[in-house]
Amino acid sequence: MLRLDDLCLDGPAAQLPQTGVRPEHLAYVMFTSGSTGVPKGVAVTHGGVVNGVWDLRRRLRVEADSRMLAATSVNFDVSVFETFTALTTGASIEIVRDVLELAERGGWSGTTVSAVPTVFAALLDQLGSDPAARPALDVETVVFAGEALSADLVHEVRRALPGVRVVNAYGQTESFYATTYPVPQQLAGSEAVPIGAPLANMRAYVLGPELAPVAPGVIGELYVGGRLARGYHRDGGSTAERFVACPFGPAGARMYRTGDLARWDDDGHLRYAGRVDTQVKVNGIRVEPTEIETVLTRHPEVGRAAVTVCEDHSGRARLVGYVAPPDSATGGGNGWPTCPRRSCARSRPSGCRTTWSRPSSWCWTGCR
Repeated sequence: MLRLDDLCLDGPAAQLPQTGVRPEHLAYVMFTSGSTGVPKGVAVTHGGVVNGVWDLRRRLRVEADSRMLAATSVNFDVSVFETFTALTTGASIEIVRDVLELAERGGWSGTTVSAVPTVFAALLDQLGSDPAARPALDVETVVFAGEALSADLVHEVRRALPGVRVVNAYGQTESFYATTYPVPQQLAGSEAVPIGAPLANMRAYVLGPELAPVAPGVIGELYVGGRLARGYHRDGGSTAERFVACPFGPAGARMYRTGDLARWDDDGHLRYAGRVDTQVKVNGIRVEPTEIETVLTRHPEVGRAAVTVCEDHSGRARLVGYVAPPDSATGGGNGWPTCPRRSCARSRPSGCRTTWSRPSSWCWTGCR
């Protein structure tokens, strides 16, 4: 906590103490989804955060007179970008509950807003289609991250905010931000917007079998190198599985296996092409359905479970859980189990401060 009343702003700046913090030292541990039922703690270094913030500040043109919106939970690393980009630039920052709060106000004026595409689309829906009736929203740059960005949403954003600059960003907790793509004003085509090119001191590789680079236009698995996290806190097995030796760098270099599929387009930009596994994104949150299924089947009255993603009436993605009793294979089962939602909540690991995903809808089946 910083007490402004205790600060002396007159005269030269005070000499900062020597903290002894180095780039390779741990900055924070942030938990992400894991397929075993226990989220993994990603150990992120000071060097990784500083590298990402420094280049994002440059690419997004954040200056001392900028005004940024902090609308992301501190459980997600987008909040690190929102907060520390402003603090290291001298910009001002306004902290709000979430992006949707802007629709509840009479308006908002600032330079930079970061959001998940589906959430920003919901904001535009709440603002309404009548320019004369909607609250005044004056934004210079909108940064999207967390899920694929459609060309249709870009067009919708520019109709609502004429002259706005749109940037599509990509990364994982394990790499912080890895790439960005400034969307041109004349956006051609209707496919998903590219995720762009790597940030400074970051590298991207699209690889096929035996880690061989694939030709432009060919889909392969995306690996990210450069200023990566240390690995998973106290989980050497998962670290060795995802943070692998990089054959394209110096001895000891590592790259992170993202699990995303991608391809290089003709302009040298990366395009997202799906996943190699069952991982999904729900409103920008990385979710492993098998993680939730593992938790559900620990319930004594659940024999089998399946979790999937469906769209609700508004078009937003929702997790739906299907559970069956232990004897469902023989046609048995005698009713709804005792609150699987509460069972999911109790399975949140102790010490974990991240969002714990669980289905918003449930289906109980006793059939084969």
